[in-house]
Amino acid sequence: IQMFHNFLHGRAFQSSLYASASLGETVGFAANPHAFIHLDAIHVNFTPYVFAWPWALHPTPAFLYGLIFAWNLLGGGWFAASILRRGAGRDRRGRAALAGAVLAFGGLLPVACQMAQPLLFAGPLMLAAYDAFLARRRVLFLFWIVTLALVSEDAAMVAACLGAYLFAFEDGGRPYGLAAAGFAVPYLLLLLLIVQPAARAELTVTSSSTAAFIAGKLFSLDAGTLIANLRSMMPLVPFVPAFLLAGALFGVPGRKDLRKILGLAVLPALPHWGECVVVGG
Repeated sequence: IQMFHNFLHGRAFQSSLYASASLGETVGFAANPHAFIHLDAIHVNFTPYVFAWPWALHPTPAFLYGLIFAWNLLGGGWFAASILRRGAGRDRRGRAALAGAVLAFGGLLPVACQMAQPLLFAGPLMLAAYDAFLARRRVLFLFWIVTLALVSEDAAMVAACLGAYLFAFEDGGRPYGLAAAGFAVPYLLLLLLIVQPAARAELTVTSSSTAAFIAGKLFSLDAGTLIANLRSMMPLVPFVPAFLLAGALFGVPGRKDLRKILGLAVLPALPHWGECVVVGG
């Protein structure tokens, strides 16, 4: 809320929430000489601010959550249905009904309540990029990849890994995978090596970026913390019976298609699987 409010009132990318050392220690700095901070020192967000203008119509916490739920359920549903129209063939309506049920009643809703963090706007953009690939619309595909990467540096990692999936698993996916990586990887390196260290120039830092701070947690991970982190990923559980139900209703895919399904389920979101294991879901 403060991000959006400041953006709309002449203080874009400025926050007082991370001014204290105690909060800063969760992302990699120990002291801040100012009562405010540039948000690039935490995460570099651009795309989420598009939603600041509709939020301004009714600037409350409830309306912000309403925007997040509407974008994920309606936007995600739209692109999921478009993907099915291109690839499902027979049983398309049944497949769309199952996909809609998983989207609306599966593990998404607990995740969509996570403090309205900007990364929650990324989901439909992932589906949009994949839909554009299936349509073989290169310019539109690159538009969605750029939009996804501009959500945050986390989302830029996802865009790069989505490109890796297309390159490795999809027929005709190599040029799209290279295009995704061709934007996402240099952009990510720009953020991690230049933008975020520069944003932390006046801070007492323990890491150059939030991503580096999280990666460093890997070396202090113990069994108890690992178990707690895995338990925090429980919202994923509804997807397991959904896969089984899809197989029972529409048939088990062949070996080649099954590899694609598993690759698509795991590889694009691999940075987040890693982050969940290290610091929790």
